[in-house]
Amino acid sequence: MYITENGTRNLFVITNPENPEAKKIYRLNNILPQGSLARLGLPSYASFYFNVNMNEVNICKDTPTTFTINITGSEGGDNYSRTEINFGDQSPIVTLNNEGLNKSYTLTHQYQNDGVYTIQMTSYDLQNQIIEASSSTVEAMVSSCQIKVNPHIRINL
Repeated sequence: MYITENGTRNLFVITNPENPEAKKIYRLNNILPQGSLARLGLPSYASFYFNVNMNEVNICKDTPTTFTINITGSEGGDNYSRTEINFGDQSPIVTLNNEGLNKSYTLTHQYQNDGVYTIQMTSYDLQNQIIEASSSTVEAMVSSCQIKVNPHIRINL
């Protein structure tokens, strides 16, 4: 775990924070770049920011539905390769190849049956390893969307 000392260029490193008996705290003096001062908010692990998301959806079966997938990231995102979308209905997996970070993609998909489907979005790096922080799921509620009417109701009698 990394923690800054507010108003300085110092950084504390805590090894094994989950195990109090083996925990050690190291202070790295003046480790931050010259001319910068630490502030609150440094992440507790060294990782780049990366996120894949899609809004939750209610869908009518047998109707093409447009989905927007947002891929956002920052420092370190040059290792991003692709994102795979599994719509959870045994249809082929859709692959979005890296065209840069901070992009939105539009996909169209059509469900054939009513039900609740889990849409899984998984991203991979250039070494074909899953980027754990990017995996996300969305539930899609699919229904017939038909309005049932009583055929015995008459108007203009």
